[in-house]
Amino acid sequence: MTTFEQTMQPVPVQTRSLNPWFTMWLHPRATTREILDTDPARLVIALAMFGGVLNALDHASVASLGEELSVPMIFALAIPVGMVAGVIALYLGAALIRWTGSWLGGQASAGEVRAALAWGHLPVYFAAVLWLPYLGFFGNEIFMSEMPSVQARPWLLLVLLNLAVLEKGLVVWGLVTLVLAVAEAHRFSGWRSLGSIVMAVLVLIVPLMMLAVLLFLANW
Repeated sequence: MTTFEQTMQPVPVQTRSLNPWFTMWLHPRATTREILDTDPARLVIALAMFGGVLNALDHASVASLGEELSVPMIFALAIPVGMVAGVIALYLGAALIRWTGSWLGGQASAGEVRAALAWGHLPVYFAAVLWLPYLGFFGNEIFMSEMPSVQARPWLLLVLLNLAVLEKGLVVWGLVTLVLAVAEAHRFSGWRSLGSIVMAVLVLIVPLMMLAVLLFLANW
């Protein structure tokens, strides 16, 4: 068995209580098991809402909404919309991953998968801290397609690149902890967890793509 495969195997729950805010980073399986065995609903909705707000802000940045809206208005819209979208995404994603996971022998309930999804994303939530330097250095330009301040002060490009690398690192590590958290909820390997997540995405996307093709052909 390779080292990577060994990391995908279940980790025994430690006898002492684990603090998920710290242990989820390096011991996602053991942390998830303790959460599921003690209080599966712990902060699940709150974490989903928070993650939804972060996603809404990211989408606002990609869509360059700063060219039409002020920063306070963007936050005023992102917070309620993101909270609702986060909860919807949590329940939809959990239902799909519980379903696809069962194809691979998974045993988790929808509630257990919701807990795994909410807590498994923990490293990604810490990317919220990066909004402070983003706004501090770039202001409303972070929501715009062009950044004149970077052109005027080239050293800001290095700041932007470092923040982007750090953010992407948190996202990547969040995917790792997510896969292992779902694996523990379903009580199977990390590879099966990854497969169940990929299949859930395909189950959601493929029908939408087929519908888009049909609409395109209908208007041809």
